Amino acid sequence: AVNKITDRILKTLEKELEMTAYHEAAHAVLSVLLLPHIKIEQVTIAPRSKMLGFVSYNEDDQLSNITKKDLFHDVCVLLSGRIAQVKKMGDEQMDSGAQNDLSQAALQAYAAITTLGMDKELGYINLNAINTLDNYFLEQHIEKRFLHWMHVAKQNAEKLVDTHWDKIERLAQKLIEQEIVESDELASIIGDEELIHKL
Repeated sequence: AVNKITDRILKTLEKELEMTAYHEAAHAVLSVLLLPHIKIEQVTIAPRSKMLGFVSYNEDDQLSNITKKDLFHDVCVLLSGRIAQVKKMGDEQMDSGAQNDLSQAALQAYAAITTLGMDKELGYINLNAINTLDNYFLEQHIEKRFLHWMHVAKQNAEKLVDTHWDKIERLAQKLIEQEIVESDELASIIGDEELIHKL
């Protein structure tokens, strides 16, 4: 009975490790594709605090004034972890590991629409001041455009995950083997060619 429990625990841990590896590998590969100007220092599946794994970026490369294209691409990168897990394990194996990614993606898309004036239908608006006066101002329009942004980002990320699945698999397997992949090794796995994807 003890052996069966131990085996079950080990299988659960192995599965969790694999899920995390594919999740982080997708983040890293799509980040290199879509945000090549932000250098990745390492990718790891070694747990730290509440995170099961993460991609470590060079803080000097972070953008202070973000373009619409970069913001949209960042939303795609954030969604790619969940997308890769579902592609590898199936819809039924979806877990709560993408909670923070989904939160960040939603915040960025919502900000683009309501405060940064980046939505082509709603136009150059910033509703910060207005929303304190009227919480329902443009509510239905915002909801429609928000869902559109998230849907298009998901479609875009799914297409890229499918197209570059071989790179995601190679990186995920390397992470399972050694837990950490540094920037030089990451470049050799993904390749040095310039990868461009247009909106």
